[in-house]
Amino acid sequence: MKSIHPHHQHATVAPFVPSGVLRTEAFSARLHRLYARSERAPALFASPLGLIATPGRQHIVPRFLYLSPYGSDETLRVAIYAGYGHYDERSTDAVLHFLERLLLSPDLGDGINLTFFPLVDVLGQISGEVRGLAAESWLNPASPEIELLARDARQRAYDVYVRLEAAPILVGSTDDLVTVRLRGDLAGRFSDLGEEFLTSADFEPFPVRFETEVDGFASGPLTLSEDLGRAPLELTIILPESWTPELYREAVSHIFKQLMLRYRRHQSYGQHI
Repeated sequence: MKSIHPHHQHATVAPFVPSGVLRTEAFSARLHRLYARSERAPALFASPLGLIATPGRQHIVPRFLYLSPYGSDETLRVAIYAGYGHYDERSTDAVLHFLERLLLSPDLGDGINLTFFPLVDVLGQISGEVRGLAAESWLNPASPEIELLARDARQRAYDVYVRLEAAPILVGSTDDLVTVRLRGDLAGRFSDLGEEFLTSADFEPFPVRFETEVDGFASGPLTLSEDLGRAPLELTIILPESWTPELYREAVSHIFKQLMLRYRRHQSYGQHI
């Protein structure tokens, strides 16, 4: 077993036991292939969160760490979340696909420390229930998955939280844009940062709309701002549900790659957080 940061040892976990639904079995198999491949990867590590106990069983929240070999104390720390609802399979698939690409091109994340959570709604996938995890406060979480994510956030002190999701297109709507929602103090200074942070060019050839929210946070990781001693940035990337799974997956990989290249070129951005 390869050695990593002392706080992030590889975990040995029992297989993700499927609920009898084929897509859950496929997810389990794909996840454990990634676990096995990460054992031989130079910078990508499987480090699941857990355990969540239910009668007769225990479950983990899947987590993967990319620890840049060129990192330092100033290295940007980015957490990427998908599958806040177990039914949002496209976001989970897209993050797993990007992890698979990162294994093939490990230098893609050079200069950034990345943490990936491909499926947040673990218990929902098993039960089939709709649980509304995205609306929960991380300060006083009601679900065990969010409690684990909040504990992880306090320990790792991420600079940027990225949430990936699909948004249904309303009947009669022709809106086929990627929506990027920025939340946090930095969002209020978004236009001032300009090229230092994010532009529509990072999303080309996909049309994009930016939205900002500066305060009044009742949900998500920004509810931890006082505990963290600062207000990080939360970035939600919402892609149209009308897109094919293939287009959704490739768009996410393209956007993630562009954002990482920008972050790498502008490490000085961290001083604004």
